[in-house]
Amino acid sequence: MSYPKTLVPELYWSFSNGVFDDVETFQSELLDYNEDNEVYVSAWNDTLLESKEVIVQFINYAAFGNLDDDEFDEDNSDIEILIEANGNLKIGEFLFALNNLVTPHLEDADHHFFERLLFAGDPEGSEPPRYFLDLGS
Repeated sequence: MSYPKTLVPELYWSFSNGVFDDVETFQSELLDYNEDNEVYVSAWNDTLLESKEVIVQFINYAAFGNLDDDEFDEDNSDIEILIEANGNLKIGEFLFALNNLVTPHLEDADHHFFERLLFAGDPEGSEPPRYFLDLGS
């Protein structure tokens, strides 16, 4: 199976906006945030990936603490999350799950702005596709 090299590179979002209780509220906030940046998300219900699962890996910059104080927390510096759906992943459900799983790790970090998801390479065996979450500050 062939997977896209990047996912939603045109999206603006900050993982400092909190965890959302429902998709509708999240969608409204995400659309407003993007319209403020003159980006219009119109493909909310389109298929993002032809897969029911995706692994997202990212660096938890909050684990670095204040490096002057040697507070690096190596056990929590590299995070992997699994996002699952009943069928192929839709853009909206994926972004909602991504926000709610990533935000607790990044809401207090300097690097908490979504930039893109980069394909990590062909999965091995039955492993789901893996993407690296690229973050900015």
